[in-house]
Amino acid sequence: MTRVYSHRTADLRRELAADKKNEEATPDRTRWTDPANFRRGTERRLGMSKSWTNLSPSYLLETFFAHGPPDDEVRRNVATLRSFRLPVVLMQMRLRHEARADPETKGKLLDLLPSEKQWQKVMGVLRNNGHTEEDLEYYVHILLGGNDEERCGRFLEHDTAKPIFILNFLLRTDASIRKSSTLVRLLKYFRARSCSTANESSAQSTPEGQTQTRARLAMLNMMPDEFSRLMSRFADHCRRLEPRLLISLAEIVAERIRWHQQTSELAAQMYHNQCSLFNTALRTFASRGKLEVRHKQILNAYFWEAQRILLGTSDQLPKPLLVDKAGFKAVRAVLTGLPKNQSETHSARRHLQTWPPYLRPGDGMDEKMEPDESWTRSVRAGTMMQEAGFSKDQNDEALDILQGLAHDGTPAIQQRTLVNSKKHLRVWAASIKATRNAQEAWARFQHPPVKGQKPGASEYAAMFEKLFARDADPAVGSLPGDNSLNFPTQEEANLAEFEKARLRPPPANQLYENMKTNGIMLDGQCLRILVSNAESLRMAHQYLRESTMPRVNFSNLLSNDPEPNCLREVPLDIFSAYINVCARQTISPRRHLLRAIRLIEIRLGVEQHSWAPYVWAPILKNLKQHHRSLGISLKEQLQLGLHLIDRIQECHGFSLSLFHRFARFLKSVLRLEAVTLLADLKLDRGAATNPLSLLYDPAAREVQATQDPGPESEPPAASKEEDDSPVALIRLAATRLKELFDALVSEEKTRQGLLGTNEVQQLDAMLMRRDPVLAPVAHDYMLSLAFAGEFEEMARVVQWLIQEWGQAPLMEELESLNEVPYEADMFDTLCAFRAFAEPMLEQTTVDSALEALNASPVGWTWPDDSLVGAYLEGRLEDEANKDLSEVLKWVRQQQRQRQRTRDRAIAEAEEEEKRLRKE
Repeated sequence: MTRVYSHRTADLRRELAADKKNEEATPDRTRWTDPANFRRGTERRLGMSKSWTNLSPSYLLETFFAHGPPDDEVRRNVATLRSFRLPVVLMQMRLRHEARADPETKGKLLDLLPSEKQWQKVMGVLRNNGHTEEDLEYYVHILLGGNDEERCGRFLEHDTAKPIFILNFLLRTDASIRKSSTLVRLLKYFRARSCSTANESSAQSTPEGQTQTRARLAMLNMMPDEFSRLMSRFADHCRRLEPRLLISLAEIVAERIRWHQQTSELAAQMYHNQCSLFNTALRTFASRGKLEVRHKQILNAYFWEAQRILLGTSDQLPKPLLVDKAGFKAVRAVLTGLPKNQSETHSARRHLQTWPPYLRPGDGMDEKMEPDESWTRSVRAGTMMQEAGFSKDQNDEALDILQGLAHDGTPAIQQRTLVNSKKHLRVWAASIKATRNAQEAWARFQHPPVKGQKPGASEYAAMFEKLFARDADPAVGSLPGDNSLNFPTQEEANLAEFEKARLRPPPANQLYENMKTNGIMLDGQCLRILVSNAESLRMAHQYLRESTMPRVNFSNLLSNDPEPNCLREVPLDIFSAYINVCARQTISPRRHLLRAIRLIEIRLGVEQHSWAPYVWAPILKNLKQHHRSLGISLKEQLQLGLHLIDRIQECHGFSLSLFHRFARFLKSVLRLEAVTLLADLKLDRGAATNPLSLLYDPAAREVQATQDPGPESEPPAASKEEDDSPVALIRLAATRLKELFDALVSEEKTRQGLLGTNEVQQLDAMLMRRDPVLAPVAHDYMLSLAFAGEFEEMARVVQWLIQEWGQAPLMEELESLNEVPYEADMFDTLCAFRAFAEPMLEQTTVDSALEALNASPVGWTWPDDSLVGAYLEGRLEDEANKDLSEVLKWVRQQQRQRQRTRDRAIAEAEEEEKRLRKE
């Protein structure tokens, strides 16, 4: 049957070629003999790459369908093609429909397209390949969707096999798939068509017989490189939309590896295909390419789980798969970004305060340990790579240093680093990073690994990063290497002041001058760090002027009316650093802030939503200062904040980090007003008429509304003024904050349903959630609600947190740890509820929250009055928590006084009524 099919196809091809030759020889068909077509024919014979016909069908398909209607030149070039390739046929089918629907303007395309006779022969070949005309119409219907979401919806309408090139088109690099649910459905289709043998039996049992098998089983029988291409594209979109879906993709790859065991391939070829796919997948799941800025700090736990699924599949096969050198590097890159495990944490606490940071024994067990037992997981993986026969290169040595082991065997400070397995690392720069503070980094900077070696841009960037790092907060409990912070070390007591000064690192401007003296151009990471941390806008402009940035791009950043196209040429990391320095200017802050907002709106547009959280964060951060510092009123400050929130949500969507920024903005604005209100209370300056006091006392608003408004007031005008009053804007901002909270919770719940179950540890899963479930965000949200007077919402949030954290497997993990992680410590959040919300709520509401806590296995301790008092006195003094507590006490006194007045009035009314009855 196959031989007959091959002969039939060959005959059709010869007939089509003969018809084309006759067509070219026809005198009235001058289009085939014009100079342009002679040139194309010559280019084809010479193999030149400029000919349209040398372009791949995939490129033609993207040009034709991806970016709106194609221009006339593209239409003409596609119409002149003669090919059995399905992408070309679909494009020409679309052109035939257009020409017949509009013969006046597009009728000339019919002369360029294949003749009816040729077209029928092409249809015959495609039918023999298993594609009916109805199928072709459906494929065109898919490609003609208005956007990629609509195309994916049409693709998934019918559970039938589609050509692989259409799936590749939907997953192309610039595809704008927006919904995680769409990506999940595409993954399910990919799994069903590439791994399930049920499709094979159903395809072969169809009435069309063997001729349908090729079309229906194309994805099942695709070569390893075709599968890897689809896997890589799926991985790119997973990293862009929802990195946690990489686990689902890893399960598909594992199933495909097992599927090879059931094929009729030769044993050697089968094993080669399995190893090739296995190592390609390890590299794919280690790559951080296409990862959005909002996901840059993603826990590598999900990357590691994806790789662990593949490693586990290899162990289950009759012959375990071989890991190549690139595969080992990929595993090490993922392990480098994992949080410290219990053994690594124990080792990190035993470092000496001097350099080298040797490990001191903590107990008798430590004294019996061999040095290699204290190595990190990544260092051990590097040793396994050497045992497998692969030598270490400079990247591996640098990675060892970052993971706590210098090339000479001395210990270093293990860094939790997010690296790409393909990223080029330098040993000297790694030794500078693998330190605890700027002074240790400066000592490493002055001692190159090779005598006489000059520092490069990587070394200067690592040193600048250490110089600008903040000091670690002892309350957080971070360990050196967990993040980019400076950790104190013990100074040598016997050193003279002169020697101590000599050991201190120079200031950043002096190091920059040293960098210029050595002839190193300012670019890349060095430029980003210096601009972002510049002391003034003038210094930032100097850095940009002396960098390798084109002059026109620099001029556009400084212009009051920048050119959008030139502004978009500025790299987003440099642009974000410039916005950061503009937003924190103290001289004319309002003007610089508004200019930064305008630059963002021009640069980002609507499409660049992935950078929105990173670029808008400095604006919200610096907008929260006192309105007088900004030179605007409280009303204008709130209006601007609400405008920004609406603008960001409309154009880019709202992320958890921006929600956190908005909560802190509202909290800081109201904190400053609460301080003013408390000062009015102490000085008895009419605090009862302060608008903020009405925020915490709804009954007072009702009393004020029932009072005589006076002869000057008019109800309509007063109503309009009240809508724009600071109190109304604060209530509106609180309402928007609550709506954003509900939206984030709902979206995360939907994502959890799509992700399903996996073997990732429960604590890591909680840390990766994109709703306000972690302690730092929840605490700031609770404080913002408290300052806004939303006490009922505070009770609701507490019950929601108890429900989310009160899962038995999660509690078991937390109980097994030596100390509760900072992100899971809800002590401050509960104290905030007790300090601010509990006195203002009905007792039944408070009892409901306490009952939920007692019924849950969450294990939190309800703080007593002494702990709440210590929270108000000693924690976060700059947040004015105690001031708010005093204001709320005064509000409660006012409420009790009004209640006594009301009771007295009722009693007097009753007495008067009794007296009148007696009379």
